[in-house]
Amino acid sequence: MYVKNLLTKNDEVEGIIQKTEKINQDFLNKLSFLHPDITKNEKNIALMLRAGLSTKQIATLLDCNPKSVNMARYRMRTHMGMESDKNLADYLKSL
Repeated sequence: MYVKNLLTKNDEVEGIIQKTEKINQDFLNKLSFLHPDITKNEKNIALMLRAGLSTKQIATLLDCNPKSVNMARYRMRTHMGMESDKNLADYLKSL
């Protein structure tokens, strides 16, 4: 039963991500143009951050540890050449 519930949850999350990607295609294109090295996982997290989700909420959706989301945010900053005092979510919302 647990595996079935987990698979259903993963399908739901994937559906949400796909719909969000479709709605935010211009944002994703601009993000990819400005930061060509950004990964698919980082794009998904960027979409969630741009939507205003917290690290804990993102971790719940992705079924991972909040520390993993924080590490992904750190890597995104590094890929984007951002200074540590800049707010990643604000930057993503400005695109």
